[in-house]
Amino acid sequence: MRKSQNLALQRNLIMEIDEEICLLLAERQKVTREVQKLKAEKKMPKEDLEWEDEQNQNLVMLAKRYHLNDKTLLSVWNSIRNDVKR
Repeated sequence: MRKSQNLALQRNLIMEIDEEICLLLAERQKVTREVQKLKAEKKMPKEDLEWEDEQNQNLVMLAKRYHLNDKTLLSVWNSIRNDVKR
């Protein structure tokens, strides 16, 4: 196989992974909206810093497990959380 064909296959694989990530983010957003509705019904605060801290600790653990940069992963997750909070 020529290098250009291999490159095309690898790029196609990246696109498939990106689509899966988007699908999972959309699903996560649905669940987050449900959590927001439940919190509103129970008159709970929108923000739960203790829960976010637990999430961050879990993300650091996952970053280590999958050999990712934990600071980058937390930065990405903070962007996701901030988007949902709007």
